[in-house]
Amino acid sequence: MKYLLIPVVLITSAVLTAHAAQATKTVTIGGVSASTCGKWSALRHDHASNGHEQWILGYLSGAADNASDRVNPLERLDYFAITSWMDNYCKAHPLDDMLKAARSFEKEHPR
Repeated sequence: MKYLLIPVVLITSAVLTAHAAQATKTVTIGGVSASTCGKWSALRHDHASNGHEQWILGYLSGAADNASDRVNPLERLDYFAITSWMDNYCKAHPLDDMLKAARSFEKEHPR
């Protein structure tokens, strides 16, 4: 019986380890996610930031839709509140990419 228990424990450990490894996944975020906050600021200054603005709204909408709990970073915020927050964030962090800015917004506005 003792010798039968050892393989069962080893197999169970291997299955649990494989399951834990699958829980971590890599997601590629497309669009302007690699663009910098400095680029955001320059485009906003030139009134040419529509693509970046739509990307941030889309990212945050997707984050709310895919959240497992009641997370809605856009709740009770309009377009101007979001773009103003991004303007301030990007002014303070011009080298951050848009994905980092979006995730910072999400953390500060979990609702």
